Amino acid sequence: MKKIGWLLAACLGISACDSGSSQADIEQKARAGDSSAQVELYRLYHSGQARGGSNHAEAMKWLNKAAQGNNAEAQYMLGVIYSSAESGEAKDNNAAAAWFEKSIENGGKPALLPAAVFFKNGWGVEKDEVRAFAYLLLAQQFDNKKAFSQDAIFRGALTQQQRDNSAALAQEIKQKYYPQP
Repeated sequence: MKKIGWLLAACLGISACDSGSSQADIEQKARAGDSSAQVELYRLYHSGQARGGSNHAEAMKWLNKAAQGNNAEAQYMLGVIYSSAESGEAKDNNAAAAWFEKSIENGGKPALLPAAVFFKNGWGVEKDEVRAFAYLLLAQQFDNKKAFSQDAIFRGALTQQQRDNSAALAQEIKQKYYPQP
């Protein structure tokens, strides 16, 4: 599989700093438990835009706090970091798979495609092609263009019964974690 560090780069591209919030304001919100502010502090420290410049330990502290607070974006970002050994962290497929799953459980749509790949290949989880295809189908339902390009690879490894089971599982997951407003 290609490095998916580009996912992390895409995550870092959106910044609450664009709204004009000062670092002090963001820190105050983060200390009060605002997980979006915690993700923003991660971005500031990771990118070197924080007062004092880049600080990996401080960046990871805030990202982990946000993830532990059930922030789906932070959980997805940790999955990317651990899956690709980016940001100075050791590659850990078990941790990556767990974070992708937690992100999905909190409504994280970007985590669907990497989770599908992890389950298809048995990276950090027991290989489960039915669950893998279910995640791929959901990623497609949420218009993930890369998920469409992977369809034949995933679909071709399954029997019709397995594809039907995947479709049913995808609907269960969607109803549980992605309810309609």
